[in-house]
Amino acid sequence: MTLLAAILAIALAADAPPTKAVGPRAEGEAYQVALVPPPSAKPGAAATARVVVTARGPYHVNRDYPTSFRVDKASTASFTAEKLPLGEGAERTPCKDFPGEACALSAPLPFRAAASGETRIAGVVAFSVCNADRCLIEKVPVAVSVAPATK
Repeated sequence: MTLLAAILAIALAADAPPTKAVGPRAEGEAYQVALVPPPSAKPGAAATARVVVTARGPYHVNRDYPTSFRVDKASTASFTAEKLPLGEGAERTPCKDFPGEACALSAPLPFRAAASGETRIAGVVAFSVCNADRCLIEKVPVAVSVAPATK
């Protein structure tokens, strides 16, 4: 490898976003995403988790982008579709510094728990955050486990 190629490889690696294990939270410079499960779910019953997207710094959540959750094959929860829109029923937190914009979105994610044992919810949250100069479109994997309700 030439010196120029080595320098280029290091520069590209420095610009690449860090990769993290899939879990209930993910973050980038302009956002944080969380998949918040209910404390427990009765086996086979309907329950609701929440997807929370929070913009950071000078960014806000893009209200024109169709925020969604695409179910991953690792899910043991059942959903009404493979791709679920997250706009309906979502609570939007206004930005204090950007009137008329939302800096956070908290959307319900209804599911049916596994018939027995722990329920795994896994998927990719698609969303967009914007500032005055640009909009970023993100697709972030998240996953969480829900304990079975004892009663």
